[in-house]
Amino acid sequence: MSLRDTVVWNSMISGYTRAGFSMDALSCFRHMQRERVKMDSKTIPSILSACGREGDFLRGKEVHGRVVQNIELKSDIAVGNALIDMYAKCGCLDNS
Repeated sequence: MSLRDTVVWNSMISGYTRAGFSMDALSCFRHMQRERVKMDSKTIPSILSACGREGDFLRGKEVHGRVVQNIELKSDIAVGNALIDMYAKCGCLDNS
């Protein structure tokens, strides 16, 4: 596709994550960021799930930092649950 919006990126990231292709999901997320497409409350849980599966603690912390900066995402229950899950899977139980 020549024009990818948030919905397209979310679908690709979610699909890769659910199929167990976490590295591909993380790669899509990097491309999404390069194209300066804004992530939303649907992007975060999928990418955090991929981070947890891969044990990519640093990427998960980076995403968490972006959540903290966005007032709309801070109170989202799915995002909060995904953060807890990601930190636990990365072995950081105190942070979760």
